[in-house]
Amino acid sequence: MSSISALAFHKTTYRIILLIVLAALFLMLTWLVISHENIHVDQVVSSHLQPTDPQRVNAVMVAFSIFGNVPSAILITVSISVLLFFLKRKRDSILMLSTLLTGVVSWIVKVLVDRPRPTADLVNILEKTSFQSFPSGHTLFYTVLFGNAAILIFYAKGMKSWLKFILMGLCIIVVIIAGYSRIYLGSHWFTDVLGGLILGIILLIGSEYWYRRPEDRLKNPSYSSDINI
Repeated sequence: MSSISALAFHKTTYRIILLIVLAALFLMLTWLVISHENIHVDQVVSSHLQPTDPQRVNAVMVAFSIFGNVPSAILITVSISVLLFFLKRKRDSILMLSTLLTGVVSWIVKVLVDRPRPTADLVNILEKTSFQSFPSGHTLFYTVLFGNAAILIFYAKGMKSWLKFILMGLCIIVVIIAGYSRIYLGSHWFTDVLGGLILGIILLIGSEYWYRRPEDRLKNPSYSSDINI
């Protein structure tokens, strides 16, 4: 086995191990949510992250909620994908479009787990919501959308390392704020957000593996997209 083939093999092994660990964590979290009506850590986190004055709602938190709603999420994802397609970056376009799969995955898990939303007797409800609570669809969407963007940035050729670091850091910050906003608005529990984050990372591992195809890794370990900055 050549050194390049061995490197690709080891990276694939690490991905599989990480997937198994994350899947186990998600299953344990799901069991915890199903088996316990009220989880103490959820109420503690909500009490610390929610505003003391319900009348003064942070506009940034509301904005993150709006852009994560289904119509906005579809519009944002499709717009980015179409733009990349017309820039003749079909593979990048497909990667970003795959973000829409989060809606399907979220819906399936929500129906299976059927966890109710936080109620007004436990948290301040600053945003009216519907459908089940676990996992947080907004968190899942933001994790995969900006995770896919981070993948494009990471593999972009011609981009300075320091710029990649900053842009990928910003992607992570956006995901964190998105998760925080769901608890802040009383729309989700902490465990809902954690579930959406873990599930999103699982999907991203698959996205990254598909984006950097095995044949590309074997032919050229430094394979990257055609972004030039």
